[in-house]
Amino acid sequence: MASYSIPYESMDPLTIGAADDETKVYRDSLDLEVPDENLLAAIYPDEPDPVPNATEAARTALENPHSGPRFSELLAGASSVAVVIDNQFRPTPASKLLPPVFDAIEAAGITDARVVCANGKVFPMSDSDISQKL
Repeated sequence: MASYSIPYESMDPLTIGAADDETKVYRDSLDLEVPDENLLAAIYPDEPDPVPNATEAARTALENPHSGPRFSELLAGASSVAVVIDNQFRPTPASKLLPPVFDAIEAAGITDARVVCANGKVFPMSDSDISQKL
């Protein structure tokens, strides 16, 4: 019989928009025993090391992408831009990732910029949800 410990994390759905607040994250593990005859394979992801500073990593990635033009080149000549963000139910650290995006938009001289919340089929984000997300 093989024993496995599967780590997981979760957040209270009411605070999920504040994903960059580590105090809101609950971490634990689920311990399982699997009979040998039921185990086909044990596959583990190759997890990258955490990024020490998400804001600076985003800034670097925008100007040094793995492929394609730099973000500043994409913005060149644009008169308006829309930035689409996910809703309050996705635990992305948008408040850490968006500042370099907004800085680049401002540096390009674009004054007509909009933020669009991609809500899908869920209710619209409240002002509080948007504040936490941004």
